[in-house]
Amino acid sequence: MSQYYLLHSRAPWPFGFRVRKAMEEMGIDDYQICPVRVPRVAPWLLPEVFPCTCFTDKKESLPPPVARSLFLEHAFTHRESLPVYTDGSKSDAGVGFGVVFPDFCRGGRLPSVISIFTAELSAILYALQVIFTLPQPSFTIFSDSCSAL
Repeated sequence: MSQYYLLHSRAPWPFGFRVRKAMEEMGIDDYQICPVRVPRVAPWLLPEVFPCTCFTDKKESLPPPVARSLFLEHAFTHRESLPVYTDGSKSDAGVGFGVVFPDFCRGGRLPSVISIFTAELSAILYALQVIFTLPQPSFTIFSDSCSAL
């Protein structure tokens, strides 16, 4: 709790303080919340991103050999760039994400309260953080989460 709000009891509490108090009253364990950082580069100065929208069918509706064939055919159109594969997962065992580059792969565990959407975003974010450290000029991120993209 901030000293300011302890000294000025009439000031309205910020939303985060009210939520923390409610969580304590309900006996919900405190968990780390992702801090918000102001980007160093303005969004309009970032390189342009071209998401592919060629897969309109859900992957569950396609037989695996057909889905694989369509993916390989499409991936060939990106042969000039370095492929990066991302995925997030959630199960009874926990929540995590994985990122696969041609030379290495990384993954991480996330708190069990995290949604599958956030797990997918975490994988893409991690991939981007690594990409910005590499000299390769062109990358293609392959993700199965249209909502995250």
